[in-house]
Amino acid sequence: MPGYKTFSKQTQNDFLFLIEKGLQPNHYFLDVGCGGGRIAYHAIEYLDKHRYFAFDKENNMIDPFMEELQNHPKLLGKEPIVYLSDFNISFNEDIKFDFIYAHSVFTHVTPELITEFMINLKKHFSKGTKFFATFHLGSKGCDIGAKHGERENEFEGVWYSIEYLTDIMSGLGFQTEFIGTDTENWENVKRTLYSPNSENIDYLNVDPQKRFTPYAVSPDMLPEGYEYTHGQHHEMILITKAKEWIAPL
Repeated sequence: MPGYKTFSKQTQNDFLFLIEKGLQPNHYFLDVGCGGGRIAYHAIEYLDKHRYFAFDKENNMIDPFMEELQNHPKLLGKEPIVYLSDFNISFNEDIKFDFIYAHSVFTHVTPELITEFMINLKKHFSKGTKFFATFHLGSKGCDIGAKHGERENEFEGVWYSIEYLTDIMSGLGFQTEFIGTDTENWENVKRTLYSPNSENIDYLNVDPQKRFTPYAVSPDMLPEGYEYTHGQHHEMILITKAKEWIAPL
């Protein structure tokens, strides 16, 4: 969680988005591809003890995250559960996550890896589980960009059409809903559309009707002169358990 105060300013709106979608302190929360703790400071502070779970496959992200946690006794007291792992991560099968969040994960991985992960995660879904995942929107099917260093099945950018992602999920027993668009350069939008609160937000008393948060952005709302270009923004989808639970092939 290097520079968590900076992360706090940059990501408080992302976390407020989850609260506005129903996240409660007693919910079980999974932070997929948590990195250096991009959203962790807010999540751990807000959630009850033993409710924050996270994993990332990169040592150079998890190690500083865990080191920074040692500087925050209040957060450590919540006993967050953080793993160094890939998509094959194994949790206690009794755990059912209420909320799952994956920021900039589907934006870099292939359909095969997404499928593998969703099959593995399926046993941790309940009827009410909400999985919010960002992705890059493509015009057709799946468009895979340049290789991401030496990482297997990971790329600098992967673009999906909504129909393509919907087909993947429905084939595994999930249903999807397109939520909206964010921008990677969110600060530009925020300065024009939203006056941010201070670093220390009272998350328990947020009024959704008085806030403007990410994933409610459309191109016509962007500041004058802001260029809305392919790959320079994130879309958000909501993945939930389908009414008819279909076993994967």
